[in-house]
Amino acid sequence: MLHSAIRHRLALKAIDLGRHTEIAKFLPVLEQSQWHPAESLAQSQIVRLQQILAFASQHVPFYMRLFAQNKWHPGDFGTVSDLDRLPIITKEILRSAPCDFMPHERKFRSAYKSRHTGGSTGEPLSYRVANDAFGMKWAATFRVWQATGYTFGDRMHTLGGASLDNRQRNGISQNIYNFLRNNHSIPVGQLHAADLSIIETQLNAARPSILYGYPSILYLVACHILRRRTVIQSIKRIVTTSELLFPGQRKVIEQAFEAPVYDEYGCPEAGLIAGECNYHQGLHYAMELCLVEPLGDDNARLPIGCTGRLVATNLLNRAMCLIRYDTGDIGAIAEGKCECGRGLLRIINLEGRSRDLIYTPSKGIIHGVAINHIIYGYPWIDRYQIIQDTPRDLKLNLSVSKVVDPACVEQLRSRLSEYADMAVTITINGPFIETKGKKNRLIISKVPVPDESE
Repeated sequence: MLHSAIRHRLALKAIDLGRHTEIAKFLPVLEQSQWHPAESLAQSQIVRLQQILAFASQHVPFYMRLFAQNKWHPGDFGTVSDLDRLPIITKEILRSAPCDFMPHERKFRSAYKSRHTGGSTGEPLSYRVANDAFGMKWAATFRVWQATGYTFGDRMHTLGGASLDNRQRNGISQNIYNFLRNNHSIPVGQLHAADLSIIETQLNAARPSILYGYPSILYLVACHILRRRTVIQSIKRIVTTSELLFPGQRKVIEQAFEAPVYDEYGCPEAGLIAGECNYHQGLHYAMELCLVEPLGDDNARLPIGCTGRLVATNLLNRAMCLIRYDTGDIGAIAEGKCECGRGLLRIINLEGRSRDLIYTPSKGIIHGVAINHIIYGYPWIDRYQIIQDTPRDLKLNLSVSKVVDPACVEQLRSRLSEYADMAVTITINGPFIETKGKKNRLIISKVPVPDESE
């Protein structure tokens, strides 16, 4: 056991060396701070808020103008209610002028990483993150997993995220990263019954102790396992991410794998990461990294326990300062303290991340986020939405803000048609269907789930 712990610490150090982060330094700090009283954590949030505002007011164009015009000082923001003076930053505002939220001096532009959001809304977004903020985000992620009983180095299988594109192969650096984490990514962008059987075989052979992935994919695998009455004994915990986890999905997944499910939620550009502990009384969010505010339709801050739009402030990322960023999700901050004893506040009543699947004529399944691998190649697309009325047809709605060459549109149509193996029609700037929180649903499929037994 001691030898294993040393090996895992060295692996984490190697990850830090390769990614220019300090996860190994930040993780012990976060492991302790989660038990601090909520009041102490909230006061630390205000201190970090003033620090990020001080930086932004001196180096970030958007906030330099805002503070100068209003003659504000970072010290003027001493309580959460003082944030009412600041505007809400939407994805549309960020997309229209991303450089306005980056420090303009060259000395602050080193050691930054360019990232994409998962595109769960059909609005692919590039953003930048500083190495220290990136390291803290991953330390907070590992802390979320540890609350489930996970220990760094436990054998993990991932069904989602980077493993969505079946045709894409990991580079050397990603393979090394997976090796160091003891993680294996299973491609799940396109699935048929045979693929579900292969995943079942892989899980039985590799015997991972933790499964990580999208609820929709894990649910499909769980249904397959239950139909075949297979027993997979090695899995001790399952962590779901990126999508809304429905109670029925949780029940089926837990029944199939005979292991508890823990839900995780994140908005990386806002520095927001949250997850369930073993009491399942909401998702503890990383108060050390961000500040979350539920707002009503009039942008007024809602009382504890009331559900509204979640607006989050990234307290650490100086590569792209996002203060009061509209996540597009719906939720509330829970009243009282969790039975686990953590001081971290909890997010409850979470809505707005649900994705549908595309069902192909050959009874295959395509996960919505897999389409991002195609969409990212067309930067003129502001956002998109796919509607499937029949197993053989897709309707792609595109929102664009500039004149687009018809040849580019036809190229996209052809690529998507080939990928999905069905007819595709494209509408430019047509109406979009939105959730209660005004968050665009990526896929709307009206096709019944195919029955693999037919």
